[in-house]
Amino acid sequence: MIDNSTGNPGPQGWWINEADTEEDKLLLERKRTEMLTEAAPARFCASTPGPVNQFFLDKVITAQKADGIESGLTFMHVEIAAFGKPLNWLAQLIGSCVASGGMRAWVARVLCEILILGQTEESFGVSITDKKNLAHFAPYNYRLGRAIINLNGSSDGSICSAHRQGMMEGGSLPCDTLGLSSDTFPEPQSEQLYRQWGANNTLTEKYKLIAQAFKLGTSDNISSPEKMTEATNRFEPQMICSNYAFRPDYQHPTWKYADGSPVWIYKRDTTTSWGHNMTIYGYANVGGKIYVMVKNSWGMKAHKNGDHFWIPIELYAQWIKQAESCSIGEIDLTDSKPPIWE
Repeated sequence: MIDNSTGNPGPQGWWINEADTEEDKLLLERKRTEMLTEAAPARFCASTPGPVNQFFLDKVITAQKADGIESGLTFMHVEIAAFGKPLNWLAQLIGSCVASGGMRAWVARVLCEILILGQTEESFGVSITDKKNLAHFAPYNYRLGRAIINLNGSSDGSICSAHRQGMMEGGSLPCDTLGLSSDTFPEPQSEQLYRQWGANNTLTEKYKLIAQAFKLGTSDNISSPEKMTEATNRFEPQMICSNYAFRPDYQHPTWKYADGSPVWIYKRDTTTSWGHNMTIYGYANVGGKIYVMVKNSWGMKAHKNGDHFWIPIELYAQWIKQAESCSIGEIDLTDSKPPIWE
């Protein structure tokens, strides 16, 4: 695992107006969430549980135990069970955190729908590189959320509630869509290109009819540790937007990953703030204590254990009171085609 001791934060972007206070942002998010939930309660809710593929789920549990996790569920270990190692994401380069983190949650849910829940769907692709990509094209969804809150021009940023509304109304765009071009997929590493997508509706209008076939069907509101664990147990990763910043606290005295590297536990950094969206990527029971995995979008060297860090669930309980969080539930994908000989 990577040991990054610098602790330098990356680009953020949870805001509409830079002059807004944390209280202003949370109030706006919560008012919009309440409005959306009242308008469509059948969609802003938990996904419907179903039977699981126990064979694959056992592979996830085995991978977790190898990494010292006694019980719980993390979507990183879904990746390990599927690919033999965690996915290696490109770093977020502009204030696109809502799209960058939302995309990671979307991919985790897609893997769970197909591999654990046994839904007869086709993923967009088989990796997170090139055009045949597991992930959707992030700038398309970045723009959808910004359009909903009338955020235009070259400034960065978006908010959680608008982003998931955009995924519900406008869908998600496959990276291999005809005519779609970028320097890299699923996120441009060209800051200029990313901002072109975010500035106005010119580019999204070209592809909206294709993307609308792949909508987010359900998304639950997460407001407590209990809601977080319930969502995770339904195989729903979560977006979380807040001003909380974090830094390393201590190296766990006994918990190590399978490669022998120590697991680091983080704490809130009260000397600064991150106006940022991250992804709640599961939870783990280790030695009778519960820890929450927070996946970040600043690259594979962002934290002492790579692109993620762990916090005690007690800290999560404080954090969620000052954050806006939602799960990524059912996703509409293309139904799998039967073999040609049937």
